[in-house]
Amino acid sequence: LNVLESSVGNLRQVGTVIRGEIGLQNRMLDDVNEATDRAGQRLQRENRRLNRFAQVDRNRWLTCMVVLLLIVLIVIFFWMVLP
Repeated sequence: LNVLESSVGNLRQVGTVIRGEIGLQNRMLDDVNEATDRAGQRLQRENRRLNRFAQVDRNRWLTCMVVLLLIVLIVIFFWMVLP
């Protein structure tokens, strides 16, 4: 009976250690999940910022091209009209 009681005590200690380890690992997983969520939110924010910048850059390029073509058109017009 003493051997059985000793075995049960050992199993209780092992169970306590395992429960503590599981709790620690659950907290670690929660921390990793929170960090991952924050990183995902930052990534989405930066993607939106890059998309906005790309759109502004594209509009700027188109505006420059329109101005350049308008200048070329004016030069050609004056070249043809004033010879």
